[in-house]
Amino acid sequence: ILAAFDDFCTGCGYCLPCPQGVDVPRMMDTYNLRLLGADDQQLVNRLKWHWDSSAAAAKACSLCGACEERCTQHLPIRDRLKEIQTLADKSG
Repeated sequence: ILAAFDDFCTGCGYCLPCPQGVDVPRMMDTYNLRLLGADDQQLVNRLKWHWDSSAAAAKACSLCGACEERCTQHLPIRDRLKEIQTLADKSG
């Protein structure tokens, strides 16, 4: 059952700095909620009210992969950022 936690970002920050200025740990913290079953609105609210950010901030990602190269957990950060980006389109 502990292996289920392997997909969670620990927020270590090794993925930084992002060349485009995306705060990857905050985005991945929000994505952790998706892994726990949160719906789109809950993710938008987490970004807005907890991090004072928005899903639109993920759109700055150029998909360069620098964050994934540095991620010690080998998480699919780009795929997760793409999913967060779609929330910006849904939430206006």
